[in-house]
Amino acid sequence: MCFWHLGVYVVFALIGASSLAYGQSAALTQNHRQGATLFKAGKFDEAIPFLERAAALSEREFGPTASRTGFEVKNLATLHEKVGNSGRAAILYQRAAKILTTSLGAGHPVTRETIAQSLQADIRARNEESQRTPITLTPPSHASLPRPSGTPKGEPADWKVQLGAFTSLDNARKVGTGLGRSLKGVLQGVALEIREAQTGSGRIYRIQTSPVGERPVARALCARIQANIVPCFITKY
Repeated sequence: MCFWHLGVYVVFALIGASSLAYGQSAALTQNHRQGATLFKAGKFDEAIPFLERAAALSEREFGPTASRTGFEVKNLATLHEKVGNSGRAAILYQRAAKILTTSLGAGHPVTRETIAQSLQADIRARNEESQRTPITLTPPSHASLPRPSGTPKGEPADWKVQLGAFTSLDNARKVGTGLGRSLKGVLQGVALEIREAQTGSGRIYRIQTSPVGERPVARALCARIQANIVPCFITKY
């Protein structure tokens, strides 16, 4: 039902004719098939939207920790790797590895392969990042942040979206930079920031957007981010 890297080869096993046999929707079947067909034709950029929808549908129909969802996320990571987006590929491989570890076990060949791909993509992303000017993640500062357009006067622009939290500042910067690139069109000028916080278990570094306005605005932005297979939630500034 999925295509996986095996060395330098890619093995395709397309979904069968009857989606009911797998207990999945026709939409999931169609998006997976179209994505796999475009992948096989070398049209990687065109395949990405179909595999993004397939991954989202699989999570909705089978659950976020199902092996089927892990396979779809792994497929999507492979596509991003093919188009040279190593940062996004590393994030997706890492997510797929967690899902497959839960569903198949850490010793399963596909799980081990996915973990290895995640590490390789992460190394490539670091090397690529060192060769370009890094995206600056602005420090928290109420005074320096402009009010987003469309926010009514007199109402505080105090809602934001959180995309992750890390115990390592280096990891937060790495992931934040990758998200800034891959979600550039979704964020539409909204800045990503790393905010340091002290918790009972130690210091953490949160990747959050700058204030985006009222709660509905933050919810809409988070929904667009989630549509790109990136978990998030909204929070007060």
